[in-house]
Amino acid sequence: MDDRRQDIDWLIELLRATTTVRNPNINLETELYYELRLSGDCIDDVIAAASRRCGLALDIDTRRHSPGEPGDWFDWLFKAPSRRRYESLTVSKLLTAMLRSQS
Repeated sequence: MDDRRQDIDWLIELLRATTTVRNPNINLETELYYELRLSGDCIDDVIAAASRRCGLALDIDTRRHSPGEPGDWFDWLFKAPSRRRYESLTVSKLLTAMLRSQS
């Protein structure tokens, strides 16, 4: 199995374990905030785990991609999926940052 496939599988399993969304269908185009509802400490923990895996700190400003902690609770509960307030951060973009840091 090549390293890229291992990284994809590892990242998808990490996201599946982190999200509170039931039975998420996670693929390369899945958005961490808008689909998996990852924000605040949860998205920071995912970035930190990805950084440890590739051995370098990933330069991703999570505040551009999701609300902080405790965040905009009203938006998170009622408006976030329909209101594009944050930049998209997909599994593919996170994987690209990981692979770029390894080269």
